[in-house]
Amino acid sequence: MRFCFGFVVLILFGCASKELVVSEKKMSNLKEAVYSKNIAFEGRSASPLRFGNNLSAYNTLPPGSNQAFVNLANIYNYVKIYKDSISMDLPFYGEQRIINAYSSDDNSLIFHQKIDEKTIVFDPKKKTYTLKLLVRGRQESLRISYTLHPNKTAQMVVNSTHRNAITYRGDWFLIKE
Repeated sequence: MRFCFGFVVLILFGCASKELVVSEKKMSNLKEAVYSKNIAFEGRSASPLRFGNNLSAYNTLPPGSNQAFVNLANIYNYVKIYKDSISMDLPFYGEQRIINAYSSDDNSLIFHQKIDEKTIVFDPKKKTYTLKLLVRGRQESLRISYTLHPNKTAQMVVNSTHRNAITYRGDWFLIKE
């Protein structure tokens, strides 16, 4: 009986939420970056939705990677968001549902164009800003959910009309003009 009571108390204290404490300066810098600056993102890892059963796809992964986690160290990748446009070159690991070019070895997400829709959402509990973007290309459209944290880390979920969803984790920084 004591064991059960102790276990319940441990669970209750373990589930208690802590208030996230972030300095005013970091929050101010984050808000200023989101609303008035040009922001860049560089990925450290990618998490594809799934690979399916294609075992040959695993052979093309970089060292230190598996089907659920792709290490992007030493792999060129970026996303630059200007006030009304986006420039991105992200490696894509996952399933492509609709193929645009048959002879291309490069399966990257490459876009350089205007942003069609942009929504900014602040989460006061997590102290994060999320940019929800819609980018329509000539052949493919992307819905991007880009969450920026005050400690300069970010998460980007990319949903495509032609590919399975993929999540990138990395760092955000201001583009120097």
